Amino acid sequence: MKIDLPNGAWASLRDPEEIPRKLAKGFRRALFDVAGPLADTDTSGMTEDEAAGVIGKAMLQSGDALGTMEGLSEAMILAVVEDWSYGPVDAETMDAMPDAAFSILDKKCGEIGYFEKLTPNFSADPDPDSPTSP
Repeated sequence: MKIDLPNGAWASLRDPEEIPRKLAKGFRRALFDVAGPLADTDTSGMTEDEAAGVIGKAMLQSGDALGTMEGLSEAMILAVVEDWSYGPVDAETMDAMPDAAFSILDKKCGEIGYFEKLTPNFSADPDPDSPTSP
């Protein structure tokens, strides 16, 4: 899938089933960097807005909240982008691209569902022979 970016630039996104394992692992590492400080945050009984406020506060108190969130977005984009008009698909090129283009890619990747595709599924396996069966 091709995404149009500002000033005639573009990015070609991978099919979700074709994301290389190495890049998916980079995303998962970044995801756990974000989630780790939130592990003890209890939001039970809260409305969605209240929970978002508590989680946001916990993230801000965890240290480098901006860096970890940026790292998660960067890891997702590097996993998903197969090619783009900026040159090699790597962290150095991404840091040199216009911030508006990065924001568009980040938003599009989320809308398309890449975040969910790259996030591990920890639900119980419905197979009764599985050690994690319900």
